[in-house]
Amino acid sequence: MPPTNVSPLPTVSPERLEADLLGPRWLVEPLWPVEAVGLLAGAPKSCKTWLALDLAVSVATGTPCLGTLPNRTRGPVLLFAAEDAQPILRRRLEALAAVRDRTLRDLELSIIVASTLRLDTERDQERLDATLAEVHPVLLVLDPLIRLHALDENSSRDVSALLSYFRRIQRDHHVALLLVHHMRKNGNGMAGDSLRGSSDLHAWGDANLYLRRTTDGILLTVEHRAHASPDPLLLHLELDPQPHLVGTRAAGDALSLDDQILDSLQHATEPVTTRQLCADVRGRTQAIVDRLHDLATRGVVRREALGWVPAQLDLLATPPSSPFPVSDP
Repeated sequence: MPPTNVSPLPTVSPERLEADLLGPRWLVEPLWPVEAVGLLAGAPKSCKTWLALDLAVSVATGTPCLGTLPNRTRGPVLLFAAEDAQPILRRRLEALAAVRDRTLRDLELSIIVASTLRLDTERDQERLDATLAEVHPVLLVLDPLIRLHALDENSSRDVSALLSYFRRIQRDHHVALLLVHHMRKNGNGMAGDSLRGSSDLHAWGDANLYLRRTTDGILLTVEHRAHASPDPLLLHLELDPQPHLVGTRAAGDALSLDDQILDSLQHATEPVTTRQLCADVRGRTQAIVDRLHDLATRGVVRREALGWVPAQLDLLATPPSSPFPVSDP
C-alpha cells in the first residue's frame, strides 16, 4: 500500500495538454528556438565564442544573426564568458555592435563578471537562480561548459545531474540556454557522437550547433529535436569593418547551376559580368555560360551593357536573404 501522507503526481488528460497555437517560436530562425536548451560545440579555435556572441547580440538588439538570419524574439540576454578577459570580451562586443550600427549602450545584455561559476555547487546554483530572477533574460549563454563544474565529464551520473539542473532553470525561468562545449579533435562520424564527455550531452539538447573547420571555411550544422534541421552553412570571420562572422551556403549544398546563378544575381546591387558569375558559382565555365543563355531565352535573366540582371529588376533592391529557408514573420 502507498503511504497515505504522500501527494500523488499531477496528471492531465491528453486534451488538456498545452497547445502550441502560434506554431514554432524562434529567438533566431532557424538556429535557436524560444526556451530551447542545447550546445554550441566545436574543436578549439573554431569560432565558437564568436558565434555564441553573435547570437547573443542578435537577440539583445533585435538584429539578424550572421548578417541574414532573422531575429524573431528580442529580449534581455545573460552571458558568462569564463575564458575571455573583460577587455577582450568588450572589444568583441563592440565589433559585433558596430557592424549592426549599434553601440554597447544599445545591447540589452548583462554580463556575469564573477571570477568563477561552479554550477555543480548548491551555492552557485542559487546565485545563478537569483540572477535569472533579477534579469529575466530570454537567453542565457554559458561559455564554456568545462569551466562551470569539477565533475567527471565522462560520468553519465555526474553529467545527467548537472543537465537536470540546467533543464530545471530553463523551465522555472522560461529562458533559452546555450552551452558552449568542446568536440574531440579526432572525432569521427556524426557531430553529436564527437562531443567530448558523456553521451547524455547530445541527447539533452533541444537544439545543437556544431562547428567544424574545412578547407573552405567553418562549417555550421544545426540539429533540432522538434524542428526540421536546415542545410549546413559555411562561416567566415570577416575583419572589415570590424571582426564578425558571416554565413554563406555550404559547398555541399545541392543547388542547381540555375539556382546558384539566380541567387548570385539577386544578391547583387548592380549587373554582374559573366566573369564574376563564373567566380561566384560552383561549376564549369562553359556549363555556367550555357545556363545563362538558357535562362535568358526563357526570360528569367537578361543581359545589359554592364552585365547580367534578373528579369525582374525589383529583385535587385531586396535586402540580402538568409542562406537558410526561414518563415515569414
